[in-house]
Amino acid sequence: MNNNIKEKCEENSLFSGLVGLNQLSKQEGKCLFSSLSVYITDKLNKQPQTKTQTNLPDYLLAVKREKLLQDLRQKQSFRVAIGKSKWIDYETFNPDYNLREILDDEIVIEFDCEPEISYKATMLTLLNITLQGIIWEVWEHGGRSPHIHIRDLPIKHLDLEKRRTFKKVFIRNVVPLEYLQYVDYSLTGVHLVRLEWSNCFKNKYGVKKLLHIYDPINDLILKKNLEEFEDD
Repeated sequence: MNNNIKEKCEENSLFSGLVGLNQLSKQEGKCLFSSLSVYITDKLNKQPQTKTQTNLPDYLLAVKREKLLQDLRQKQSFRVAIGKSKWIDYETFNPDYNLREILDDEIVIEFDCEPEISYKATMLTLLNITLQGIIWEVWEHGGRSPHIHIRDLPIKHLDLEKRRTFKKVFIRNVVPLEYLQYVDYSLTGVHLVRLEWSNCFKNKYGVKKLLHIYDPINDLILKKNLEEFEDD
């Protein structure tokens, strides 16, 4: 690994004392944290617990939600809701949908604690996932904790209890021990999560927006595509 890259990782206090840091030089290409650590830390800590904003108008956000829901529907049936209303099977798009069911082959990690804890827990968890070469997304919505999404896991064929167990074991293997107590394990079962690119139904937190996708193969392309969503 380039010395400048390693120095940037080491300078970030989030990495101090990490055993995994010693592995970085042996896993070139798997540590995007040379720049991403600074990028996400700045994004998450810039305005904690304030409404998140995007540069996209509402109609474009609706287009992105519709495209996402259609893509997910190609994978499996799932339910959606408007706020705390009745869950309904997703069939046709309604711009008011702001919650969706977590997919069978998807893991969502969220920490139920204050931002000063959850943001650090998120960063360290992302580092552990990255070191395993797993594709992930991190979404910010202005609440107490960002959402980590991991998709397309080979667990869709498992029954509900086995999937729940797999997700819990996965989480316990990537979340640092001191932060496991804050994990929202209810998200490993049948549960709704805030729909990407939607506003909070409580009108409290703002839009759930994409901060970054990590893909070991296509990451450079994705970074370029994400530039238009950055809020400087």
